[in-house]
Amino acid sequence: MDEETLELGTEVEETEVEETEVQETEVEETEVQETETEERQETEEGKEKEESEKVEETEREEPELKEFHGMASARIRGLIKAHPDLGQVFKKYPALQATVEKVFRRESALSEAFPTISEARAMREQFPNGQADVQELLNDAKEVEELDTNFDSPGEDGTYPGHREIIKNFFDRDKKAAVALMKTLPKEWVQLDRESYNEVMGQVVAATFASRNIPDVLADMIDMAKEVEAPELEKSLTKLLQWVNGYFAEKPKPTEEELRLQRDRAAFDRDRQKTSKEDQVRFNREFQTTNLRLQRDIIKNHVAIQRLMNVKSISEDKKTDIIEKIRSEMEKFLGKSPSFMRKLRPAFDKKNLQETTSIQKAAWTQPWLLNKMVRTVLYKEVPQLVSSNREAAARRAGATRTVIPAKKPGVKTQTPKGPHQVGGRWYKGDGTPFTTQEILAGKHEKAS
Repeated sequence: MDEETLELGTEVEETEVEETEVQETEVEETEVQETETEERQETEEGKEKEESEKVEETEREEPELKEFHGMASARIRGLIKAHPDLGQVFKKYPALQATVEKVFRRESALSEAFPTISEARAMREQFPNGQADVQELLNDAKEVEELDTNFDSPGEDGTYPGHREIIKNFFDRDKKAAVALMKTLPKEWVQLDRESYNEVMGQVVAATFASRNIPDVLADMIDMAKEVEAPELEKSLTKLLQWVNGYFAEKPKPTEEELRLQRDRAAFDRDRQKTSKEDQVRFNREFQTTNLRLQRDIIKNHVAIQRLMNVKSISEDKKTDIIEKIRSEMEKFLGKSPSFMRKLRPAFDKKNLQETTSIQKAAWTQPWLLNKMVRTVLYKEVPQLVSSNREAAARRAGATRTVIPAKKPGVKTQTPKGPHQVGGRWYKGDGTPFTTQEILAGKHEKAS
């Protein structure tokens, strides 16, 4: 009986040990699974965070789109006005409205830069690397402009100092090609202007003879021919010396009549230069007056500026200042445009006022450029105008900032019926705020 009890006890102990080991194994496996699950969750959360950051980075707007906020908001208001139910959708889903406004801002910016898809595609095909290709083209254009300046600009002494720089650049760029050009130059020169060619080449020959002492050598040979009594040789050497000395001969002095003609011609040139300077000053004055009037008229005809001109609360001096700022921005922008200046310079040099006015008008009336400059200036000026307008309205009304008492339980707050100001902002009778455009138009004052 004791043996059976002992065996039974042993089996029970072994069973308990096995159960304990199984339970420990299950606990360990559970802990491992929980650990793996936590690690997977952390990994997934990390990936989601990275993807979210990437999306935010991708969706982050470019700084240039800030100035299109007003246009996008205006389009949203227009859509809500045409489709009132859309306002409830946007109110329920504000993120949707933010997304639509973002699309509108980008679309407006791209449409302003490229009016058509075909134009945008053509620009991308011509400049596949975008701004880098454009900058490279501008650098090339600058080099060509410097080359033209060096070639065309005479110095005070009548020479062209820039020509030395051009020749040096040729040799620095490709010495072999530059030498080939110099070898070809005399052949073409003699065909184009033989007189100047003979003059310059004669000086080259004379310098060569002088450096080799050719005249002295020939004189010594003539003396030797005389000593040996060789008249024919002496005659030939004398003839050769005369030919060599011909390259050293100075130009004959002008006669008295020729000098008189030169003096008359110089006096005529001076009078002509004086008249030309007076004509240039007169043209510059007329050019400036005509174009200032043209530029200001174009700006005043812009729809946003027309609305601004009708705002009585803005002083005339401020309106003039805004127009001048827009004009100045346009002038700076076009002054850096190679294509515009390439058209304007020849017409200006010819003193052709009609042509310069036509070129200016075509450039200044470009919708995308005028819109950009108007928007850029108003983006800075409108907040200041709104703030000043509010302060002026408050001063006229003798208003002071009022502290609204805390609402007591059971007491209804009475809402003002007409336009009212709360915390420095104007509200309509129904509680909706006035827009910036309505305040600029003075509607908050008219309604009150």
